[in-house]
Amino acid sequence: MRPRIGGAILNSVRIGLGTTLVALTAAAVMAAGGGAAAAQPQWQVLPLKTESSEFLRMLGWASGRVWFAVSTAVTDPSTGFAKPGGQVWSARIQAGRLTSVVHSPVSYDVVAQSWLNGSSLVEPGKASTTAPLLTNGRVGAWTSIPGDPEQLARALPHSQGLGVVQSAVTVDGRTVWAIGSGSSLAGCCTESGEATDLTTSIGNRLKFNLYSVRLGVDAHQRLWLAWTENQRQPLVMLHLVQLDPAALSPRSSKIYGPVWHSAGGGSQDDDDFTMLCGDTCRLVFGSAAGTFSWAGDGPPTKILAANRQENLILLAAGSRRPALAVASSTGSSDHGWQVSLGKGDSRGRSLHVVGSTKVPESNPHPNETWNAEALRAVFTPSAVVVFAEYPPSGRDAQPLRSVVIRG
Repeated sequence: MRPRIGGAILNSVRIGLGTTLVALTAAAVMAAGGGAAAAQPQWQVLPLKTESSEFLRMLGWASGRVWFAVSTAVTDPSTGFAKPGGQVWSARIQAGRLTSVVHSPVSYDVVAQSWLNGSSLVEPGKASTTAPLLTNGRVGAWTSIPGDPEQLARALPHSQGLGVVQSAVTVDGRTVWAIGSGSSLAGCCTESGEATDLTTSIGNRLKFNLYSVRLGVDAHQRLWLAWTENQRQPLVMLHLVQLDPAALSPRSSKIYGPVWHSAGGGSQDDDDFTMLCGDTCRLVFGSAAGTFSWAGDGPPTKILAANRQENLILLAAGSRRPALAVASSTGSSDHGWQVSLGKGDSRGRSLHVVGSTKVPESNPHPNETWNAEALRAVFTPSAVVVFAEYPPSGRDAQPLRSVVIRG
């Protein structure tokens, strides 16, 4: 049995660890802790169980909490049959553990396609809605997105019908949305409150479906837009564009690729990169040659080199200004998995281990031993939280486990 991330088989991208992350020994961890033996991260069992066929989706860090979602089966009282449902869970971090773990019931669509916008959750759809993520760990009331940016984008001459919000960011005191559908892309809203067609104004008209559309603002208040464009499976092209924050018109446009589809360590199976914004906005992604970061200012920076002898999965990337941090796993479903947190410079160069831990086995019955099947990660301001999901034992679901790695 092979581990998977949120439903995707983990070895769908085979990237090996460079020498900096292979040496995940106790001595390396002690050195990162400053000489004395550093406290080893402790795994804990969370008060929920997940089925291997269900979504386990990381949402991110907001309102002082880690947020993630799982799908559930809800019994319809009118028919007695089960239908898809969902829950959004959240937890605080205290003394290296997740505490105050609570959840809110949500629809299955929220689990499958929602994303984080600051301290709010956005559910895209025919009538996209948003809900605040409260400090008590609950999801607040759902309301329509103010100004209806999707309707403004659909009215553009080159719109190809229904477009939904795919990313948002605050710049110059207002929210800017990226709206996409198929091969159409628009931004909303300009300083004058209008939508801007980005499909025809960025080079040639896009010919293929868009993936992983992301907006970002760097430390200089520059606005960036990134996405991938399908080339041929399993390869995509990366696009990184600087937008004028007032008119949302392109100032510069860069393309790189091809790279592996779904090798970005994001919250969804099909995230092709993770977007990090500091002095500039940078994309972290995987390819056949290793793990890279790229800001459109030259060739990508190699963070980790490929090694066919190992199996590396990029779980998540985070900003530790001025450093770039990467959470990854290495190993196999037969021999178990090791999770590590590495930090480099602002581009990810000279990556070194600051914390690591072995993913524990699960022993639901005396004669059963299971390695983790799905691993996910969320960066917080001071740590990375890794979640491990295990395959069901017979008819019994197994509990979800988590660990906090500081750094």
